[in-house]
Amino acid sequence: MSDEQEEALSPIKTIVVVEDDSTNAEVFEVLLTAETQCKTLLMANGQEALQRIEEIKAIKPALFLLDYHLPAMTALELYDQFQKIEELKNIPTFIITASNPASIAYEIAKRGLSLIEKPFEVDALITTIQQVLDAPSA
Repeated sequence: MSDEQEEALSPIKTIVVVEDDSTNAEVFEVLLTAETQCKTLLMANGQEALQRIEEIKAIKPALFLLDYHLPAMTALELYDQFQKIEELKNIPTFIITASNPASIAYEIAKRGLSLIEKPFEVDALITTIQQVLDAPSA
């Protein structure tokens, strides 16, 4: 089977983006859709993500992209909730923050997550995300 045939048969991956800033969410949607050929599922906060958990489980996301500072709960609190759900346990997760990463870096590293600091270099972000998406387990 050729690479083109394999690509045609592989389902389109979905990245779940939880970002409360609508402008940032739109930027992520445009970037990720254009640069990774993935679909995006946008949510404004952790509560919305938890309310839509059945939808998230059904799409089997390839990756979570979570803004650290969300209303009502942090990205780490949301991630911890995801870890209680069998279907979401092994999904690669990136935490995005503009705050002092040293204050949260330990908690992020302890969970084995990736930290993306704002402002970020777009090419580096896309390269990192693409590597995760291309990994056999993604």
